[in-house]
Amino acid sequence: MRVSLNIAITQMVNHTKTLQDHFDPDACPSDEGVDITANHTAISRANAVYNWDEETQGFLLSGFYYGYVTTQVLGGFLAEKYGGKWVLGTALLSTALFTLMTPFTIKNGGVTWLFILRVLEGVAEGPTMPCLMNMMARWTPTQERALISAILFGGGQLGNVLGPLLSGVILANGRDWAYVFYFFGGGGVVWFIFWSILCFSEPNSHPYISKKELDYLNKSVEKAKSNTNNDPVPWKAILRSPPAWALLAANVSKI
Repeated sequence: MRVSLNIAITQMVNHTKTLQDHFDPDACPSDEGVDITANHTAISRANAVYNWDEETQGFLLSGFYYGYVTTQVLGGFLAEKYGGKWVLGTALLSTALFTLMTPFTIKNGGVTWLFILRVLEGVAEGPTMPCLMNMMARWTPTQERALISAILFGGGQLGNVLGPLLSGVILANGRDWAYVFYFFGGGGVVWFIFWSILCFSEPNSHPYISKKELDYLNKSVEKAKSNTNNDPVPWKAILRSPPAWALLAANVSKI
């Protein structure tokens, strides 16, 4: 849902590419008598009806991240207070609904409303990472956290790869760009149904978990006990930690 616009916008914008006249006196003459001084190429697509320049496109593509950065801390706070299940579920369901609304918003509200919608999508999806970290802390034994982290966050990167690929398949043969948003938005709604039924914030709230697994998690995962007395955040130690700054630099550079 985050990257769907990146590919769809290539089929939304009406670009007419015109190559400048160029004459090379040393070039070989054309056997078919084509006038090489008038080389114009027009590209026409039925669904590309918006005359957005590069600046406008960049403005729209950045909208998601303006919202995304605003709810990271809030998402972590809400996950701690209410549990990761419903905070994350509601966040991604909202993003899915906004994605489904995208074609209607574009056709009726234009650039301004599309930008607002993308910002709202970012706001909705901002709690994703904090909620995942919160739930992982409650479900994952210490000795398994490296593997589980790789699976969890590797899934996000896989989505960033498959999203553009699937978008290209959907848009093949001149299909309407709106199908991209219906596909990913609809997928998000279906995901929410399974998430609501199968996922729980912590082992002690899971109604189907076996007693053996519950006992194991309660012994090996401290957070699974839902302790309410939290240690203070060691801000001074974090700010003085070279590994913390290295991780920050690596993530900023990755983006």
